[in-house]
Amino acid sequence: MKQYSFLTEAFNTNKVIFLDIDGVMNDFEPPTHISKVNISKRNNYIVLGEGISKRSGIISFMLKKDYVENLKTILRRTNASIVISSSWRNRPQDWTEYCKIIGVSNVDRTPYSGDIGLTDALLNRYGKGQGKVFGRLIEILYYVKHNNVSKYVILDNMDMNYFKDEFPSVIEHFVCTDNNVYGLTSKLVPQVISKLI
Repeated sequence: MKQYSFLTEAFNTNKVIFLDIDGVMNDFEPPTHISKVNISKRNNYIVLGEGISKRSGIISFMLKKDYVENLKTILRRTNASIVISSSWRNRPQDWTEYCKIIGVSNVDRTPYSGDIGLTDALLNRYGKGQGKVFGRLIEILYYVKHNNVSKYVILDNMDMNYFKDEFPSVIEHFVCTDNNVYGLTSKLVPQVISKLI
């Protein structure tokens, strides 16, 4: 399988963190623009850049500093690599710069659903919301299989437990952030580390 690594350092497929961004590296509903963040809280965010959203106009791509530090702690303790499973992976031109800004390396991304034969009909089988979760789960499983990943954790705010009957072995690798409200808090760090060591 073609790797989409953004940096040249050795990529460790023995331990992988499948990383969602919104709801994991920022709060579930982060402010759409840094100007909307209370001045006293602006220092809590790393602003990676801005883009245009049809829904809300100019948006800032922001990560919460505490969550970035928690991720770095996990990476230091496990020597894991990151595979972006978030829709943010669609911005490959930005990831080299993002990685430099937040101080991480060894980043790859999951393939797109269309690249692995998932049709909209298959994804929609579970409804709009669950279809998105199903698609992401299939992309992760495809990556695991085609890259011989031995240990992994799925960090996501979308609840994959809905598919525990179809994919029972995957659920043991899943860590859901706090009730879709908070991201990668310090209380989740030991749980993530335990799945990688």
